[in-house]
Amino acid sequence: MRWLADLPIGSKLTLLAAAASAIALLVSSVAFIAYDRATFDESTVRRVSGDAAIVAANSATAIVFRDPEDAQATLAALA
Repeated sequence: MRWLADLPIGSKLTLLAAAASAIALLVSSVAFIAYDRATFDESTVRRVSGDAAIVAANSATAIVFRDPEDAQATLAALA
């Protein structure tokens, strides 16, 4: 740590500011990654639930009237 004591005050302040910026960047990056990971799971569930609701609504008449061709056409749209 002797090298730190030999540095001029301007260099010490620059080093301190750079270290603080690096730590802030690291903390914010971890927070963004954690938030993105949590919202990704939630948005995937929301999207799949929406798709399931649409398929259910479109398949209801085929099920009620026992029309396998209409049901097959509705489910083929998922592919």
